[in-house]
Amino acid sequence: SILIAGIILYTSWGLIKDSVDILMQSVPEGISLNEVQKAMESVNGILKVHDLHIWAVTSGVFTLSAHAVVVGDRNTREVLTETGKVLNDKFNIRHTTIQLETESREAEEFEAF
Repeated sequence: SILIAGIILYTSWGLIKDSVDILMQSVPEGISLNEVQKAMESVNGILKVHDLHIWAVTSGVFTLSAHAVVVGDRNTREVLTETGKVLNDKFNIRHTTIQLETESREAEEFEAF
């Protein structure tokens, strides 16, 4: 029975690892936070991205939340649309929640910590 348990554990290790990563809301394998941040900051109208979180809701379905400091007079709907396209095309991230800010509130947000 120990041998059978070992075989089951060995063959299901990938599934167990993926399940734990999803439950722990870990950054999905193959996605770099730095690369995502740089891609978002390359969008015309976004100066800086902070408070960036990426996790998998289920296998292959990725979610992102972030704060983005916007500059200039570009339409915020256009900024969000272009950012969503970049995230979908480059990283397969389809569900996003992005808080747009006109100036960075990063220092104030972390004051309580």
